[in-house]
Amino acid sequence: MTIGSQSPLWRLVAKNAKTIVPLGGRGEATPLYCVHSIAGEVTSFRLLAEKIGTDRRVYGIQAPKDKMSGEFSASIEGLARYYVDALVAFQPHGPVMLGGWSAGAIVALEMAQILKSQGRVVEFLVVLDGILYNTGAEITPWNPLYYWKLAGNLPRWISDNIASGWGFSGVYKRIKRELKLNLQALTGKKAQRGATVDAFMDTTILPAEQAAFARGLFAALEDYIPQPYEGRVLIYAAKTQPLFHLLQVDVAWSKIAPRIETLYLEGTHLAMVREPQVSILAAHFRAQLDKAAQEIGWPQKNTVVASGMTALNYPPVGSGA
Repeated sequence: MTIGSQSPLWRLVAKNAKTIVPLGGRGEATPLYCVHSIAGEVTSFRLLAEKIGTDRRVYGIQAPKDKMSGEFSASIEGLARYYVDALVAFQPHGPVMLGGWSAGAIVALEMAQILKSQGRVVEFLVVLDGILYNTGAEITPWNPLYYWKLAGNLPRWISDNIASGWGFSGVYKRIKRELKLNLQALTGKKAQRGATVDAFMDTTILPAEQAAFARGLFAALEDYIPQPYEGRVLIYAAKTQPLFHLLQVDVAWSKIAPRIETLYLEGTHLAMVREPQVSILAAHFRAQLDKAAQEIGWPQKNTVVASGMTALNYPPVGSGA
């Protein structure tokens, strides 16, 4: 199996024109909204939503099919504003939790900044291997430490990707693509904006508009300048890094967010939303919520907000944006 075999999941969710998609749970605890990864889909979160439990509603925030284009994904700030408008229309009042996988974590960060500026409470920001650039934490190929880390990461990367379903031929093709892109960068040759996506995804199996969306979003990640964030951040990072991109996930986030906690999970970027790592992630997440509730005295149910309205007065599952 290759990553390409997951494409039917994308087609399934893309038939739904809504931005916000219910993924599971019907409880009364603060809901969790999970922003899509690089390809715009949210089916990747279904197992995580199931593992988190039934006491909290979990929603996915996806790129609507009619918006699927490189133009729509060209700005993190633009995406975040669009999704915040959809979230506020869907849940006008009450606290929220935001999360995101990969590129979605950075969109969720900007959403949290906007919501906080509007006076909304964001109890947690949950980062699933989120790539945060432009913080000064990057290790470049000009740093000798880069090659030390690269040598340590390479055997794990090969074995984990073979085990994940890429196979020997798929791993070989990925190494060739990524090596070509990195050599172009080192020699000063400019590749197409967002072309790095083609090194770790088989974009040939995607609809053209979805591939353009993914490239546009990756380019937007590279352009985005993150601002300081004072809220609580839970970071889940893969121990196996991308082949030539040593992300230092927690180091980068610590540059902008003083209140972080990090759990490194075995395996690759994809492994954290699959068993057995997704169960470990969900258990840690629930434990952190319990810990926070004890520390600051959160009620078991969110019942009242400042306006006097009930925080649980959300639209029925499946309605809204």
